[in-house]
Amino acid sequence: MEDFEKVDLKKVIEEDCKEYFKNTKKELKIPNPVLPYILFGIGFFGTIIFIALAEDLKSLGYLYPIILSLIILSGVIGAIFLSIYYSKKKKFRNSLKENFNMVKYFNIELSNITQGYIKNMRIADTYKLGIFKVEAFVKGVETTGASFVNFNLEDQGFSYGVVNSRTLVTVSKNNQRIYNYYTQTFMVANFEYDVVEAPINFYYSKSPFFKEKGIEKIELESNDFNKQTNVYSTNQILSRKFLSPKKMNNLLDFNKNKDQVGVKYLFMDRNSIFMEVLNRAIVHKDTYIIWELPPGNNIKTISNEIYKKVTSESKDIFSTLKYIQTLEVFPD
Repeated sequence: MEDFEKVDLKKVIEEDCKEYFKNTKKELKIPNPVLPYILFGIGFFGTIIFIALAEDLKSLGYLYPIILSLIILSGVIGAIFLSIYYSKKKKFRNSLKENFNMVKYFNIELSNITQGYIKNMRIADTYKLGIFKVEAFVKGVETTGASFVNFNLEDQGFSYGVVNSRTLVTVSKNNQRIYNYYTQTFMVANFEYDVVEAPINFYYSKSPFFKEKGIEKIELESNDFNKQTNVYSTNQILSRKFLSPKKMNNLLDFNKNKDQVGVKYLFMDRNSIFMEVLNRAIVHKDTYIIWELPPGNNIKTISNEIYKKVTSESKDIFSTLKYIQTLEVFPD
C-alpha cells in the first residue's frame, strides 16, 4: 500500500465551519441582536418603572402618556426584531443540520487511524445484513432511532451503530406515558470466508440470555478466562482449538485496558460476528444519532463539538475493530 498521509481533521472542520457560517448567515441576513435587546429592555423595564412611579410622574402632564407610549413602542419594535432574529437563527441551525457533511469527517478520521484501510464508508439507518439480526437484541419494545457506520476493512463488511429504543412502563392518571429508554451500541461483521468452524458465544456476565439448540458451556484451559468469560458452543473440540492460550491471554489483556471498549456479549457463527459494545470514549444518550450535528451556534463551539464527537466515536469504532483483530479472524 502507498504511504498514507494523514489529514488534519480539526483544520478541515474549522475551515468548513467558517465557510458555511459565512455563506449561510449572508444568505439568511441574520441581524445583530444587540439593538433589539436594548429596545426590548427599554420597553419592558421602562414600562414597569413608569407604571410603578405613575403618581410621582404626574408632574409630566401630557408628556407622561406620550413618553410611556414611546417606551412601549420601543419594546414592541425590539420584540419584533428579536422574533425575526430567533426565527432566522432557527433556520440557520436547521440549515446546519441538513447540510453539514458528517460522513466526510468520519471518513477522514477513520482513514487516519487505520492508515487508509477503511473503504466504502457510509452512514445509514440500517446495518449490513448477515446471519445475525440486530433487531433480536434490542432491549426496548419500540425502536426510536438507529444510525450505523457501514464500511469495508480488508474487503470484509462491517457495521457499527447505535440503536435507541423504549418500552412503555405505565400511563399516569393524567394520561402521560412513562417509558424506559435504552441506547445500545452494536458491531456486525460479515466475512467472505468462515471465521469459526462451529458457533461460539461469549458472555461477559454470569449466564447467557440466549442459547442456540445444542449449545453448551465450555471450560477452557485458562482459569482467568473462565472467570471473566462464559463461553458456549455446539462443539467443545473446535471451540478449544479456536481459543488458543495465546488468544485467551490477548483477550484478557484487552479487557483489562479501560481505554478500550467493553464487550457485553459476542456471537460467532460461520462467517459472521455480532457483538454489543460498551462505549468508553463517547456517551450515547437516549436519542443519540451518529450523524446528528452536536449543539452550538457559533463557529468555535460547533467545530469543537464536531471534532470531539467524530474523534471519540471513531476511537470506539477502532477499539471494537481491535477486539475483533484480537480474535485473529483476519487473514495473515
